[in-house]
Amino acid sequence: KYKGTAVYNRTTEKLGSKSRRLPESEWVLVPNAFEPIVDAELFEAAQETLRQKSWNRSNEEILEQLKSILETHGYLSHILLRPYGLSGSGIASRFGSVVKAYELVGYQSPHKKTSEHRLQVRNVRAELMQQLVTIFPGKVSIVFREGPRRNCLKLRDGTRVSVRACRSINLVTKGRMWVLQAAKGERSRLTLMAGMNSQNTSFEEFYVVDRFENHSKIHIAASCEWLRKGIHLHDLTCFCKAVETLKSAGRARR
Repeated sequence: KYKGTAVYNRTTEKLGSKSRRLPESEWVLVPNAFEPIVDAELFEAAQETLRQKSWNRSNEEILEQLKSILETHGYLSHILLRPYGLSGSGIASRFGSVVKAYELVGYQSPHKKTSEHRLQVRNVRAELMQQLVTIFPGKVSIVFREGPRRNCLKLRDGTRVSVRACRSINLVTKGRMWVLQAAKGERSRLTLMAGMNSQNTSFEEFYVVDRFENHSKIHIAASCEWLRKGIHLHDLTCFCKAVETLKSAGRARR
């Protein structure tokens, strides 16, 4: 309609079945069917821009573009992809992870181990949340949130609790620490901090702590003030009681 062309036969549908989009080669075009909104040159320029957007391209086309970028620059990175209309999150949603997409075009990312660690932490975090739902049936549920906002736990009284899963590392100067990643937007909730063991295969320490928002990655140990002010859980069956205790202490301070 923008350049005055009427388009028919975009889709086909059989009785009782879903509508199916037809390829452009099968569309019926009627030029100059009505007054155009923009001139033909501007319309074609806009169409070319849309065709370059990643969501309008197949997986094969995305991989071909990644190969071309790799051949030109010799490496791949999130920042390098942006001028080409690509994003790390978009690629991850198509191929499972950015690292996997890189491997499909023959590039070994130097950040592969970090990416694998983060994926591992996300998986055990999801398992931990499900474990708490199982331990407290009807009392604890998971709030699934869209976009970049992370899922959280919700108690029967409406209290929401963030879950911070922290992998373990060894620093030369400080020894064993936990990595607390930035958690934008989680400052207003109580937090369950779960520290992983030295092999990063499972959780070994749990704390229910007061609200805390770090804007960048930090390293923490059991001796840090934030954890010492919280409640150290001997096991997960103490979770709900610890949350109520911290809530009561917060009300008393106010």
